[in-house]
Parts: sequence; C-alpha cells; structure tokens
Amino acid sequence: MKKILPLLVFCFSVSMSHFVLGQKLKKYEYAKLVERPIAFKNKVEVEIDYGQNSKYLEDQRIREENGKIKTFNSMIDALNYMGENGWEFVQAYPGTSGGVVSSTTQHWILKRPLEYDLETTDLPKTKRDFKKTKNL
Repeated sequence: MKKILPLLVFCFSVSMSHFVLGQKLKKYEYAKLVERPIAFKNKVEVEIDYGQNSKYLEDQRIREENGKIKTFNSMIDALNYMGENGWEFVQAYPGTSGGVVSSTTQHWILKRPLEYDLETTDLPKTKRDFKKTKNL
C-alpha cells in the first residue's frame, strides 16, 4: 500500500495539471452603443464606441457599406443587427450623451469573443473608416 499511494498521488497530480492547462480562457472585445433618436421620425441612429481614440464630437454613428448613416427601427433592431455579427448583450444603463445638447439616453454594453471569425464579419463602420479609404 505504501508503494501504491505515491503512484496514485503522482497520477492524480499529472492528470489535474493537464486539466488545468487544457482550459482556455475566453477573451472578449467590448463595444458600447448609444441611441440617437431622429427628430420627427420613429427611427434611431446608433453611435458605437470600441474604446478607440477619437476626437471630441467626432461622428461615431454606424454606417452602411456605401457610407450612409444606418438607421434602425429601435434599439432592439440595432441589437439584432449586432447579434448577427457575433455580439452579445451584457448590460444597459442610463447615461447622458454628449454633443451640443446634453440629454439622458440608454447606453448598451456588448461583448464578442476575440476568437470570433473576423474574416466573415466586419465591425460596423463609422465616418472615420470612410475617411481612411478616401486617403488611400
């Protein structure tokens, strides 16, 4: 029994180390959506923040492939759009939006695993993306 016990402890410790080392930690990228209601319409435009360095009052609204500002029926429509591109809802909270006129609005936090296939889906485009392509 004295010879078997050390052997069992060794086997158990080796198997546990393989289990612990085999675990892969998921890493995420995060984004924040802020709604911008369109005056006199029942639609919204959505500003997106990836944590990028941006200038004060820089336009960060989501754009379509042609560069036109994308409009949504509601924030749920925008969340469905983001969900199609692998983003998951994390949390929503009230906050103030900057700009010329400050107002209270809802902020939506989303996340997406970094392992997500970036070749099949692109990040939503903003005005900065179209300025980069014009300079090429």
